[in-house]
Amino acid sequence: MLHSVMLKAEPFVLRALSPILKGKRGRLQRSIMAQKYLVGSGAEIGAFEQPTLVPHGASTTYIDRVPSSHWRNHPEYAGLTLVEPDILDDGATLGSVADASFDYLVAAHMLEHVDNPIAALKNWTRVVKKGGYLLIIVPDMRFTFDSEREVTTVEHLIRDHEQGPAASANEHYREIATKCDGLTDPSAIEAFVAKAQPAVHFHTFTLESFVEFLLAANRHLGGPLELIEAQLNIYEDIAVLRVR
Repeated sequence: MLHSVMLKAEPFVLRALSPILKGKRGRLQRSIMAQKYLVGSGAEIGAFEQPTLVPHGASTTYIDRVPSSHWRNHPEYAGLTLVEPDILDDGATLGSVADASFDYLVAAHMLEHVDNPIAALKNWTRVVKKGGYLLIIVPDMRFTFDSEREVTTVEHLIRDHEQGPAASANEHYREIATKCDGLTDPSAIEAFVAKAQPAVHFHTFTLESFVEFLLAANRHLGGPLELIEAQLNIYEDIAVLRVR
């Protein structure tokens, strides 16, 4: 009962405190979690300008789909110091990365952009050695521009995996057009769908739904993972999983 009450209270409490808490403490909490679990040689997908701080002695290989120079002509990224990737690859598939390459893998604010999260989780598990860890962070929709959208259900995520995500892509784009951009005119909504780029938040999570997804996806994949810890970090959800 107390757990249920806290989950309902979190959005109101943290939304009020977010101007105070979204600074360095919010950004570094994931790195504090990393200190507990990450050792050896690992990788981080899409570190961008906020690489996770790993413990002394650990080393991270950075993976992204484009080099940092790709963003130089984007005014919104002017002045940022961006991480230069060591490996250029699709972070959801990691097709160029061999099995059991790393002791850990960090994926921060990546999973929500993936149209088939179960497949991504399978690929991330593949490249981590047995006994190694996945540190996965997603934005909690209650504190982002996704707050008016519906929480993505486990059933939807499994359907995207089994039937292919293309079948629901336009559904996601229409929801973003109406719930995030406030479009109401049907022709404007369909114009948005026609031009939509696959860099949106395909799926949305709360801490509760994120944990539910991870447990269900693990069962769906045959149980290769163990969920060790999950917590709300101001405006995002963090989970640690161990590869069996």
